[in-house]
Amino acid sequence: MVTPWCMSMLLVPGSAENWVSTGDNQRRFVKFPAGDFAFLGSEEAEVGEYQSCPLFSPMGKFSSQSEATMTARASMIALLTPAKQAHEPAKDKKPADGPSLSRRRFLALR
Repeated sequence: MVTPWCMSMLLVPGSAENWVSTGDNQRRFVKFPAGDFAFLGSEEAEVGEYQSCPLFSPMGKFSSQSEATMTARASMIALLTPAKQAHEPAKDKKPADGPSLSRRRFLALR
């Protein structure tokens, strides 16, 4: 959701059997491919129960509504993209051939 004062991800109940109620001002962590994200439970008379995860506030850094909307879309893509494993082993790399540059040589630019 993009508003003049903030950008947030919202969860709303799609069906009663899948909805996990948190209660007002209670935090719930939701697992997405990019990781676990904290959502805060709320309820409004006009909307009903929902949960929100803030992304940006205030919105003054965005130069236009279009830029904010593109950022919101990019945020959703990032949310649904799996995070790289932090413990994933690095691929073996061969050291570069040739002389290595010492700190003294680098700083002296010789």
